[in-house]
Amino acid sequence: MKINKNSTTQELTHIVPVYSSTNEDEMLSLKEIVKAFWVDKYLILLISAIGLIISFVVVISLEKVYTAEIIVTPTQNTQNSSLSSLSSQFSGIASLAGIQMNNQTDNKIGIALETIRSKVFLKAFVERHSILIPLLAAKTWNNDKKQLSIDEKIYNREKSVWLDKKGNTQPYGPDSWDIQKKFDDSLEINENKSTGLIKLSFSHYSPRAASNWLNMLIEDINNFTRETDTNRIKQNILYLQEQLKKTNVVEMQRVFFNIIEEQTKELMLTQINDNYIFTVIEPAIEPKKPSRPQKVLLIALGFLSGLLIGVMYSLIKLIATKLSAP
Repeated sequence: MKINKNSTTQELTHIVPVYSSTNEDEMLSLKEIVKAFWVDKYLILLISAIGLIISFVVVISLEKVYTAEIIVTPTQNTQNSSLSSLSSQFSGIASLAGIQMNNQTDNKIGIALETIRSKVFLKAFVERHSILIPLLAAKTWNNDKKQLSIDEKIYNREKSVWLDKKGNTQPYGPDSWDIQKKFDDSLEINENKSTGLIKLSFSHYSPRAASNWLNMLIEDINNFTRETDTNRIKQNILYLQEQLKKTNVVEMQRVFFNIIEEQTKELMLTQINDNYIFTVIEPAIEPKKPSRPQKVLLIALGFLSGLLIGVMYSLIKLIATKLSAP
């Protein structure tokens, strides 16, 4: 059978697309891509410049946020070593009597850190220091005047009322959920298990408020934990004294006397150190520079985003041209 090679070649030419690339498996060659970028270089640069300008405008419009940091360590309370023998000896009997002998430092630290984030503690903290308005309605910080401005869309200072998103008056104002949410967004706690150091950071429009509130937060959690333990120990002693009056067994009386003595010593130790649960290693100071927005990063991202859009546009246009070619 005789095959016409010229005819076969012409037919295959119509069936198989002829690419300008030297590699038949590729639709576009590197040379074509570079050429397309060069042809569209001004457009790519224009789009990149637009991205740069947009990011610059966004950076200028964003309010500065300052972040203060404080470093603390768990207080080495002497009660854990001096009373540990009595605690281990009578903890079983005390538990049966309904008495909590709390000598677990790790557990107390964990509870204290969770308490800092709790609604009850935060609401009391905000009310005690009268910081509800600057906490939830802050708008901008004037670094020259060292003054914090309040957002009138959130809180009307003339009428002393809180407003919702529609501008209507809120009859009850923010609640404990709003306070906790704000702290969840602004407060960060990092615990180093190897060193035992704990770093707390708080972000706010006012650098002065961020540092002051952090220092007050540690002071308040120390006082709160001390007060909680003091009340618990006093209740334990009262209960033990009542049980002591009810028993005539000499051995049980001796046990109750020992537990009361241990609880009395623990009560005395709660009043010794002001840094009851946390000792401050490095107090929070007023930050000089804002932590957000990160201007250089945002501007660079804007420029790169514009550059990527320009490059993608050039590639899509090249592919569309190749596909539409006969």
